[in-house]
Amino acid sequence: MLGLLLNDLYATNHISTTILSQGLCSPAMLKKYMTGQKKPKKLLGDALWQRAGKSMEKFEVFLEQDEYSLAIKRANIQFLIRHGKLSEALLAIEGYEKQEGRKNPLHTQFLCLQYAEIYRREKKPHQKQLQNLRKGIKQTIFVAKISPKIFDTYLLSMLELLLLERYAFLLEEKNSAEALRWYQALITYLTKPGSDGSLRDLADNYRLLPPLYYHQAGLLLALNQEEAALNALNQGIDLLRKRQCFEGLFLRMEEMRIQLLQKLNKISTEEAKEIFTSNTKSFSLSSEIACFEVLKEELTEYGAENLENIYPDYPERAIFSVNHIFQERRLSRGIPIEDMAILIDCDVRTLQNIESGKRMPQTATKNKFFQYFGLPTWKYCASISTRTYSLYKESANIADYDYRGYHEKAKEVYNYITKNLDKEDLINQQFSKYWEIDLLYNNKEISKDKYYDALLDMLKNTLPKLDTASGQCIMTEYERNTLRSLAWTMDSKDSRGIHDILSAQYQKFYNNETLAYLFPEYYLSIAYCLARFEKLQNNFTEAENILENALKQIHFLQDDWRLENLFMQHFQLEDAKRKFENLPINKKNDSDFRWIRRAYATSKLYHLNFVSTEFIEDYLERHYCEDNNILLDLM
Repeated sequence: MLGLLLNDLYATNHISTTILSQGLCSPAMLKKYMTGQKKPKKLLGDALWQRAGKSMEKFEVFLEQDEYSLAIKRANIQFLIRHGKLSEALLAIEGYEKQEGRKNPLHTQFLCLQYAEIYRREKKPHQKQLQNLRKGIKQTIFVAKISPKIFDTYLLSMLELLLLERYAFLLEEKNSAEALRWYQALITYLTKPGSDGSLRDLADNYRLLPPLYYHQAGLLLALNQEEAALNALNQGIDLLRKRQCFEGLFLRMEEMRIQLLQKLNKISTEEAKEIFTSNTKSFSLSSEIACFEVLKEELTEYGAENLENIYPDYPERAIFSVNHIFQERRLSRGIPIEDMAILIDCDVRTLQNIESGKRMPQTATKNKFFQYFGLPTWKYCASISTRTYSLYKESANIADYDYRGYHEKAKEVYNYITKNLDKEDLINQQFSKYWEIDLLYNNKEISKDKYYDALLDMLKNTLPKLDTASGQCIMTEYERNTLRSLAWTMDSKDSRGIHDILSAQYQKFYNNETLAYLFPEYYLSIAYCLARFEKLQNNFTEAENILENALKQIHFLQDDWRLENLFMQHFQLEDAKRKFENLPINKKNDSDFRWIRRAYATSKLYHLNFVSTEFIEDYLERHYCEDNNILLDLM
């Protein structure tokens, strides 16, 4: 589907196929990809889509075993580096090179990006670091000299942009003026409208822009341009807050910002001069500093190497193995392999080899199997099946409107999309059903019980048993969304029949950190829901283990979703445990309230979520009287 959407972008936005394919493939091959005659390999498909200014974030990608194996290796390499396990990462890179070889330019670019981070942490000589980056850049950008002129003549992929960013950062050491020119050129490229007037997808800019603003601010400070530096810091911090990512970088930028505010305002940390940090809310600098210290303490508790994770990885998410799906889905329904072979018209030995990864399924075999289990057959799968980019883009807006409470607007978009979709397509049927249920409930047109029953029916269409075996499946988008919606509402008396599958999903992701890296938001959601259910059952130790495991992993994932939710639940867990065991609580003992202080500081300083901070303040007033001083320094 990615190629067909790219074809629509090409036709409506008049993108040059020569420029789009430059250094990646021939224009003739690009046209075959865009018409669906050929399917690009994963990194090539990524690069073509990203060069059009679009993010891969909304796609689920179904890969055959050879490609999937490489994608898992890429995720593992980046995960090891984020953990500071550089020797292990180098061994993993060696294994990747043996599997793929060193001739493919996109794989070489990926490896150069990993070496760039390893060399930075190991403080390798400046020239060695530059050499590595030049090698990566010139795999697909054919220029005699690497300069900001590249941004005038090339469309650039995420890998190319990440390498160019690193190249610019290294220039600081020898030529700060040149580095500043690079930063401005990169920022202009990322924020300027495309040929159709549209901006780049924000998902990628949330990753690329904050490190640029951080380095730009540092150089501006060195030049005594404090106001310009503060502006750069504020822009970068604002992006990090919106995306809730890169807590290590956020703390570095926040620390620089606090020091700059003290200098500009000539005030001490004890003074309560108000410094506005958003358009609608303000708080004192002393409160800002106190929140910062709480967050820094929290981050370092889970490993000092967290503070080194300030640069974005190459983002790959929601990746599936076609071969694994064959085995997982068959076992989820308890179908003997001999019976399955008959159902999809395939001999048993071939099916065994497909399940073990020794053989790739033929297209007809794969389609029969996927259709039998109600799964999409596209390699690149989005929330709807369409050839029209404008419809694809609108489909992403429904979740945003729904999350923000604009249910009527979400319904309006839903009605527009469903009128223009192919109703026979499986993905479109799932889209229509899921959002029909969700919007009816949010608009109070059906009861809570009917809402839950409808969600359960939808989940059982593809996973009828909802047991531990079903929990071994890597779920597709609508399965994950449906299970998550059900899990949020489990209570102590009713797990809605999903406890076994939810628990199995949690264990699968917990035992395979690479999977958690590929599905971070989903993993953290199910960990939160499962811990909450165990707490309601008074299984405090189990709930605590789940929360601790999630918190240890969250800082090494690509994004920091739901951080304050995990902190708040940790506090409520300890609170419930104390009450259950009739243990006293000391209102002046910070250790008894560290989790709620972390939840408050995260909500207030990191995410600017003032609904959450007000909830925490009200919670403490209700349960610990109005004159408690638990948050006094943070307020």
